[in-house]
Amino acid sequence: MLKLAIRLLLFTLASLSLPVCLTTAHAQGRVADKATAEALFDQGLALMREGRFEQACARFERSQAIERGLGTMLYLADCYERVGRTATAWALFREAASMADAAGQRERAVAGTKRAEALKPKLAHITVQVEETRRRPGLRVTRNGATLPESLWGIPLPVDPGDHALRVSAPGHATIETTVRVQAGPSQLEYPVPELKPLATASASASEAPSSSLDEVAPSAVARASAAGDTQRVVGLITAGAGAVSVVVGAVFGTRAIVKDNEAEDFCVGNSCTDPQGVVLTDEAISAATASTVAFTVGACLITGGLAAYLLAPEQERATLSMAADTESAMLQLRGVF
Repeated sequence: MLKLAIRLLLFTLASLSLPVCLTTAHAQGRVADKATAEALFDQGLALMREGRFEQACARFERSQAIERGLGTMLYLADCYERVGRTATAWALFREAASMADAAGQRERAVAGTKRAEALKPKLAHITVQVEETRRRPGLRVTRNGATLPESLWGIPLPVDPGDHALRVSAPGHATIETTVRVQAGPSQLEYPVPELKPLATASASASEAPSSSLDEVAPSAVARASAAGDTQRVVGLITAGAGAVSVVVGAVFGTRAIVKDNEAEDFCVGNSCTDPQGVVLTDEAISAATASTVAFTVGACLITGGLAAYLLAPEQERATLSMAADTESAMLQLRGVF
């Protein structure tokens, strides 16, 4: 009865603590993600001021992937235009304008629309033409790995200047792959899909080997599990161990946060800090503190869940293992009562 009461208590604690732990960890993770996105955005701005647009675009892309924002989207579109990705910039300006309009941000909506309209006359286009006589069931056209729907065949589509890989395939026909180069500036390039050649069909006779059941060769193997809940106990121990490691990591980051905060005090006065080195040290201290909180929270969750899994594992399990096979296939089957 005492053991049962302990199990029930652990189960209750795990049920109550895990959602709280996971929610807290998620919230802390979102804060850390936002800080990362802001840092990447600032790096992108600095790189743009230096004229390093390729690197700036990469920073804006990573920032936008972590935390979508209208400001980042507009800067990314501007960056794309500067590196010559005119079609991508045009599409992104239009998307930003639409999002800004929906959010009631009139100035950004107007700015995005004006930039998109200014780019429109400069766009290059590709038109994939598929004549009716060359259409086949299952015909598929891809551009740079992305499928081009049939509804877009014969329509001029804006594309970035550069090389574009085209692939045309259909069941029972030889695949055609080619690369077309699009020049910068306003242009219209047409690609007529060529006639697909049918594949040569050869009939091959396959001899079927007589199948035989393993029961005719050897009796089914039967085994009984030695102890119940072993797997769950192992998983519980591993989970708790991972939680302990996470707690240690949290302690390391916490120590780093304290050290960086102490170093920042040499450059800052009170709560105000204008010295560049002090700002950097303060940011590092905040990042380390956030990482420490997340690590401690995750560690507590893992330790709680791991101990609960270990102590709540079933006492006994009866299992049988059977095997059956023939010359073409094999089957392994586990049956048990838990």
